[in-house]
Amino acid sequence: MELIRTGYFKSKTKIAFSFLALIFCLSGITDDANFQKALSLYRNKQYKESMQLFAKEAAENENAEAYFYIGTMFMGCSEIPADTEKAKIFLKISADKGNVSAQYKLGTLYLKEKNIVEAVRYYEKAAKNGNTDALYNTGIIFAKGDGCEKNLPLALEFFRSAADMKNEAALYMLGTIYEKPGDYAVKADMKFAVEHYQKAADLGSVNALLRMGIIFSSDE
Repeated sequence: MELIRTGYFKSKTKIAFSFLALIFCLSGITDDANFQKALSLYRNKQYKESMQLFAKEAAENENAEAYFYIGTMFMGCSEIPADTEKAKIFLKISADKGNVSAQYKLGTLYLKEKNIVEAVRYYEKAAKNGNTDALYNTGIIFAKGDGCEKNLPLALEFFRSAADMKNEAALYMLGTIYEKPGDYAVKADMKFAVEHYQKAADLGSVNALLRMGIIFSSDE
């Protein structure tokens, strides 16, 4: 974590800006190009052209979304070779400017690398900005204890918070916990479980529907 906060990341950021400048200088972009054009190209999978326009927008206007899309493309797409380190640099710039999508995606990148401290840090940023999947994923981290100390009470709090914000996966998870608590320090409550399965099902959870079907068929 300290590497990111100190000179190491500063040097990487300078490289990132140098890279943007190079793309911009070589691209021959006209002044009437804009973010929406870049976004349209991106959606049409014209990644090289969109990269050029996003680079211009990032260099000229410090646009957090432009940095996000650059970072996303460096995660791998048909025309841009995957480069995880560059992806993290640009996503971090975007995330630190408050882009919630970048915060979530950066947290997920760190999670894949088993860097739990940074994963939780960026998931928490995303959660504060209303990303319920970040809350749910943080709960999963503490529930599994993969790369950190297992903490079921804390995991349960994250699941509850995400469920309160109508996160489908969290609602289903609460249903499973209250149906069969296992190591969770709660009492089995089938009514509570079914209520949460129903809420998850209303949001499209097929697994929740299956669980309710099993529960109701066993009651007959």
